[in-house]
Amino acid sequence: MNPPLTVVLTLKGRYLHTLRWLIYANKISLPYHIIIADGEVNPSINRLLSTQSNFPNISYRYIKSEDIDISAFYAKWANAIRMVNTPYVMMSDNDDFLLPSGIDKAIDLLNSSPEYICSGGRVPGFSLKGDSSSPWHNVTGKIKSWSYRYAPNYLYECRNFDNNLCYQRVLEQLNKPLSVHYCIYRTNALQKITSELEQHSPSFLFCELYTMIRTMSLGKVHNNPRFLTYLRQQDSSSKLGYSDDLLDSIINSSLALDFNRMVRTVAKESGEHDNIDPELLMEKFYAAYLQQLRVLLANRLLRYRFIRLYKLKLLSLKIKQKVTSLLSIFHNESDSQIILKRLHKDGATKISVDTQLLELERVASTIEDGKFESYIEENAPELISQ
Repeated sequence: MNPPLTVVLTLKGRYLHTLRWLIYANKISLPYHIIIADGEVNPSINRLLSTQSNFPNISYRYIKSEDIDISAFYAKWANAIRMVNTPYVMMSDNDDFLLPSGIDKAIDLLNSSPEYICSGGRVPGFSLKGDSSSPWHNVTGKIKSWSYRYAPNYLYECRNFDNNLCYQRVLEQLNKPLSVHYCIYRTNALQKITSELEQHSPSFLFCELYTMIRTMSLGKVHNNPRFLTYLRQQDSSSKLGYSDDLLDSIINSSLALDFNRMVRTVAKESGEHDNIDPELLMEKFYAAYLQQLRVLLANRLLRYRFIRLYKLKLLSLKIKQKVTSLLSIFHNESDSQIILKRLHKDGATKISVDTQLLELERVASTIEDGKFESYIEENAPELISQ
């Protein structure tokens, strides 16, 4: 039986991370077809991927393009999703890892519940120790820490959006956003979303927001806290098409126009589904998002105007992390074991927890056992200096 899921791996740079992702997928015989959409082709990556025998345990298609700007990125993404011919699809970045046992459980939910258009589980995080001057920095080495959620805020707090009214789900998402980018989607839903992003080509600052609220307007969303589906690496994200400084992004982009297009599209379809005037919904969506924007601006103001207060806030977070780490040492538990204990507390079975522990151990061995460095030194030594 053919797997019902396709993984779309979008690339731009970070060549060592790309090979780490592929070696892990090959190591565990990832059971899903992969579409690799590369927006910055490296000759070494192209050479290795052009020979299927280099990764014999996975099924993939390699698509090459050039992300010269944000419009090109959206076109690449939408084109890759259009190529998917399985019922379900999920996105991946090359610095992260897939956890198949959890993904299969999310697929089971979609199979049994047609009212949901996407499903996921917990998204934990990990960070690496290392020397920033080393070519292997943030690629291999000892794992410094694991975290139960990739980020401690509500973006990665598992919860469902079950309201029958589209506009209510959209408002819930605007008031308390949930990251859905790494969920398992019904393919036709993500095709619709990415086609609209390709058409409007908004600032990258709005890419994830549009995906989040458009998802809510298309159907219900399920996130199960009992299993892990996706593991994100911390402190390794690339900056594509946006500035760290929000004010710089506001001044040097078409944010207002992008937001108007986004809200109008979502309000129109939500209004048609819920039999409510779209203009009224636009007012509601505007008000909800403006409140979020006020919080965002206040946080950025703290960072750039009240630097000492911002550093104090960071220090308090670091102290909290240190206390958690010391407590785990005192109880003779690793961070990964604490994650799995939390899963069990949330209702996961022992078999499920044991399976996910094995998956986390396979990720750790890929990063820590030195075989990856040996593979690169033998097959693509030129990448070490890039």
